[in-house]
Amino acid sequence: MKMKAHMKQIVVAVFALMLSVSAYAKKENSKETFNGKTLVELSDERRTKPLADHNGDEHLLLFLEREIMRLFEEGNLDKAFTYLTENAMVNPPGVEAIFGRENQKMMFKELLTMEGFELSWEPIQAHVGEGAKMGYVYGLVRWKMPNEKVKLGKYISIYVKKDGKWLNEVEMRNIIAEEK
Repeated sequence: MKMKAHMKQIVVAVFALMLSVSAYAKKENSKETFNGKTLVELSDERRTKPLADHNGDEHLLLFLEREIMRLFEEGNLDKAFTYLTENAMVNPPGVEAIFGRENQKMMFKELLTMEGFELSWEPIQAHVGEGAKMGYVYGLVRWKMPNEKVKLGKYISIYVKKDGKWLNEVEMRNIIAEEK
């Protein structure tokens, strides 16, 4: 029985790695830049732990970050928000925290309807704690509000594992720089 669980972890790790590498390669061709560099290029400059050194759950968290962004790009917020806990919290820069999956969904639906709004992110690294019940991903986020300059920020997503599924519990963002 223990061998089956171990094999399942290996299969998940390999699958997540393949998807992560695939998403990474696809994202590398992104035209979204900040002062002439893509988020992938900027992320590579900040990466201290090689992708190959991440374990299966860490690769899964990196994949989830990219999957959620893909769903945002498609406008599929209903599916994207299934990866959040019911009481998830997001802490955008300059405003109060938004509590609850449904409140976040309403906020992002409104933002995505605004002409000139842009949002993208690229995870840099992931870490899963002992016992694989909690983990985090940090990375870079790029956004633009209508009639404003593009901003580059850092973010951290804190995940918890509930019923075998990783869910985002807390998201924190801040501004590093504004495009020149």
